Amino acid sequence: VQFLGDHDFVYITHEECELKIHTVEGLYLRIVEGDFFTFKETGFYACYDRAAMVSMPSNRRAEYVSHA
Repeated sequence: VQFLGDHDFVYITHEECELKIHTVEGLYLRIVEGDFFTFKETGFYACYDRAAMVSMPSNRRAEYVSHA
């Protein structure tokens, strides 16, 4: 959540299942922290998964792409 702190955003954090959800007050911006395969939400505009393909074992990359 360094990004939010670096930009002085005010945000609220709560947990859903194994995910931490950081919601910025006054903006339509949320950062979801946790296992990508646990994330099941749809209907969002953009998704950024930091270092995803670099850290993903080659035998799980197809599963990762189909989940996105």
